[in-house]
Amino acid sequence: MNDPRPRVLVYMSRQSTWLERVLFALGGVAVLVIGFFFLTVALVVGAFLAAAILARWWWIARKLKRQRKQEILEGEYEIVERSELEQSRSPTRSDSGGP
Repeated sequence: MNDPRPRVLVYMSRQSTWLERVLFALGGVAVLVIGFFFLTVALVVGAFLAAAILARWWWIARKLKRQRKQEILEGEYEIVERSELEQSRSPTRSDSGGP
């Protein structure tokens, strides 16, 4: 019971058969193929998502540019002279007592 040597568990593996090796290799290849397909799908979905975001950004920028061009007011105007009554009521600079 008072053994001075520590106990160590050692796993002694047996030699694997050729069938186990083939099945393990096929499993590894299958995991790689499935991983490749998942990566391909993820890249395609990412590309579509990036294209949708870029298209939306372009559409909004285009809309804002068009709106900015339409903000310029265009129209006709006519200069109207003040009537004598309005001119007599409005104080001029010299009448206001200022400098």
